[in-house]
Amino acid sequence: MESNSDLNAIEHQLADAERLGTVAWTEYPPTPLWFFPAVGAWFAFFMLCMLNMWDNAVWIAPMIGAVVLEGAFIGWMTKRRGVFPRLSTMPAEFAPAARWYAVGVAVVVGVGFALMYFVSMLLGAAVVFTLSTAGLYWYEQGYERAAAATRARVGTA
Repeated sequence: MESNSDLNAIEHQLADAERLGTVAWTEYPPTPLWFFPAVGAWFAFFMLCMLNMWDNAVWIAPMIGAVVLEGAFIGWMTKRRGVFPRLSTMPAEFAPAARWYAVGVAVVVGVGFALMYFVSMLLGAAVVFTLSTAGLYWYEQGYERAAAATRARVGTA
């Protein structure tokens, strides 16, 4: 027969495992303010490259450069944070913010491509820059709320 102390030890081990599983999502340095407009500018430039490369192959080289820059950025961010969170380990508190992020990206891409294709490349790029910069900042607020709720749930707050 197992004693209550054995069950308590197992419960503590499970709680510790869950706490450790959330660290990649909840422990991170503050996001610098330059991050939001930098990502907005990158996103607008990348969309311009994607739309223009079908008409002019010259745009392929800048697009490859943007992809390389993104890879370097992800490497820097991973080194800065110590780890890059994986979607497969996302705590439940992050699901609403992740869904809104996906919806926001779809809206920015749709509106941006429509404006770039049917109205004006520069107007579309400006709108993509503005929407993605503001949207990313808004997402960051939701991310922090989710991280705080997760920290409170697992007892690291």
